[in-house]
Amino acid sequence: MSDKDLLPYLMLSVSSSQQGMVRAASLLRLPHVRVTISLVVAVLLLILLLLRHYREEVHISILPPRPPQDASHLTQALVIAKTIEEDTDWLFHGGFNESYGLFIYTMSKNDPELGYLRPHTTKGREAAAFLSYVIDYYDVLPRYSIFIHGGDPQRHNDVLYLNSRVLPNLRHAAIDAAGYINLRCDTNPGCPVAVTPHDFTKEDAAKKLDPRAKFAPIYAELFNVPMSEVPRQIGGVCCAQFAVHRDRIRQRPKSDYVRMMHWMATTKETDTFGVGWVMEKLWHVVFGMESVQ
Repeated sequence: MSDKDLLPYLMLSVSSSQQGMVRAASLLRLPHVRVTISLVVAVLLLILLLLRHYREEVHISILPPRPPQDASHLTQALVIAKTIEEDTDWLFHGGFNESYGLFIYTMSKNDPELGYLRPHTTKGREAAAFLSYVIDYYDVLPRYSIFIHGGDPQRHNDVLYLNSRVLPNLRHAAIDAAGYINLRCDTNPGCPVAVTPHDFTKEDAAKKLDPRAKFAPIYAELFNVPMSEVPRQIGGVCCAQFAVHRDRIRQRPKSDYVRMMHWMATTKETDTFGVGWVMEKLWHVVFGMESVQ
């Protein structure tokens, strides 16, 4: 077939294509078609924005290996209370997964993260994870247990700020000598006195869920002692990040920790924030230190 013979077919093809473009342009001029396209574009943009927000607000961390059921062969372990917003990748980027056993607890009550340990309760914030670990591993503890929050940057740290900078400076000799040490260097706030259980204000008493006015009976219940043995003053280094030797943990029977956990999970005297605040003021007492350090 010659070029002259193909020309009518080529012209017909171009004409059909032009007609299709004209029909498409005509459809785009219809109001309902324009509205539909605009809605589709808007939905796609919204999905992209939501995905970006999700990636920024909820970081999906590297999942740790399942911790051993028997941790007694470990020299040291990190016991970590992780909220869903916290990024624990720093543990792996810094090689802490190689030098520590990792016991990471998900603290999300309604949507617990898969691949992490579950605390006995989520009431009490990080305290629930810490006590769950002590109860679950009481008979097979590593030599040193270091209790921390999930994120690397921590307002609890005063000098070095980042957990990844604090941990390399933690000396086992200090834990051996004291049995229990707080990871902060500055004693303020918390020392010399943070709580006066028998002396509280009218303002404290007027607050229904504030534990300050109820601290003496709470202490008596936690430690199973009469009110007469509740100390007049309690003071310890602020904030719930600390290290404990296994011998110090075992100075107290496991039943004590079970009783404390029961109070945390069932108390009506305060809310989850108040439960965590109470335990933050008492960790040094729980692990055998004087009421005022």
